[in-house]
Amino acid sequence: MDELDHITDATLMAQDALLADLRRRATAQAAIQPPLERECDSCGCDIPAARLKLRPTTRLCVDCQAETEVVRR
Repeated sequence: MDELDHITDATLMAQDALLADLRRRATAQAAIQPPLERECDSCGCDIPAARLKLRPTTRLCVDCQAETEVVRR
């Protein structure tokens, strides 16, 4: 494992920690005031109510979430 691998691992761990913190904050906010409707942060389309009911902290529509997950792999 070279220095670049160590830097990449450290960066990914820092990103994971930031995402975990953002999820925790979003969950706390959703518990205070669950949204009735919300627009996708990426494309601006409405996020379906059924998706928000299952995952009230979501910020992305199904299509944008799928794209994000493909990019991460």
